[in-house]
Amino acid sequence: MVAQVNESPKAPHAIEHSTQVYIRTGDSSNPTALADMGMIERLLLRRREVLGRWEDFYAESFFLAERAGLTLNVPRLELRVGPLYPTEVLITREKVSEFLGDSVLQHSFGFEDRALRHPQGAILSRNDHTAMYLNIGELGTIHYLEPLLSMSQPIPGEGPVVYPFWWITHPVLRIIDVASALMNRHGVSCNLRVEARLENVPRVPFTLSWNKNPPTTLPVSTLSATVPASASYSSDRLGERIEDVTVELLYQLRWPFGKDKPHTREQIQPFVAQEHPNARVRYSNALGR
Repeated sequence: MVAQVNESPKAPHAIEHSTQVYIRTGDSSNPTALADMGMIERLLLRRREVLGRWEDFYAESFFLAERAGLTLNVPRLELRVGPLYPTEVLITREKVSEFLGDSVLQHSFGFEDRALRHPQGAILSRNDHTAMYLNIGELGTIHYLEPLLSMSQPIPGEGPVVYPFWWITHPVLRIIDVASALMNRHGVSCNLRVEARLENVPRVPFTLSWNKNPPTTLPVSTLSATVPASASYSSDRLGERIEDVTVELLYQLRWPFGKDKPHTREQIQPFVAQEHPNARVRYSNALGR
C-alpha cells in the first residue's frame, strides 16, 4: 500500500497542548523538526491566503449580481456554502455550467433562463417580479441572494411593510439541497461552511406567525443591519441533515428579533419538517443525486 499525504493548507498544526509546531520533511533522516518563527509566520500567511479565496469569490459574486440587475440595498436573504478551506478546484467550471444548465433544476427553482458563464463557474439570475441570484464557483462555493418577501406593497401613510420571518425557510432548504446534490454529484468530500444572513434589516418589522394568514401578533424587529448565522457540516452527510442545518440557521437568525423569549430549536424543527417536502429541488435524470 502506498499512502500519499499532501501538505495541509490549514498548517501550522500544534501539538503538545497547542505549544509545539513540527515541520515534516519526508526525505530527511530526521523526519520532523520544531518550526522556527519564520516558518510559522509563512504557514500562517498561507492559511490567510487560502481563507482569502472565500472572500474573493463572494466579492466578485456581488459585482456580478449588480451587473445582472439585482437591487442589493433592500432587505434580503444571503446564503453562502463552501469548503472551510477552499484550496483547489473541486468542480470544473464546465461541470458547474452543466449542473446549473439543467432545465429541470431551473424550473424547480424558478429560473427560466439558461445559465450564464463567468471565469470561475456559472450563475442563474432573474430580476423581474421575483428577483433571485445563484452563483456556483469551481472551488465548490455557492452564493444565493433573494430580496425578502413582503406581505404587502408600501402604501403612503399606512405604515411600514411587514415581512414574514419564516418565509426564509424555503430558500434555506433549497440551497442546502442544491449544495448536497452538487457535492454528491461530483464526489466532493470535505467540511463545509454554511452561512446565512439577513441584510439591511435594522428596525424592519417582521411577523413571527407560523402560517400565511394575516398576523395576529405585533411585529418584531432588531437594531442590527446584518443578522448572521453559520454552521459547519460534512459534505458527505449534508443530504441527510438538510432539516438539521436549516433549523440551526433559523434558530440563529431568529435570536435577535423582539423582546420575548426566542423560539427554541425544538419549536422550529416541526415547522421545518412540515415545509421541507414543498421546498425540494428537482433534477433531471442526467444529473442524478
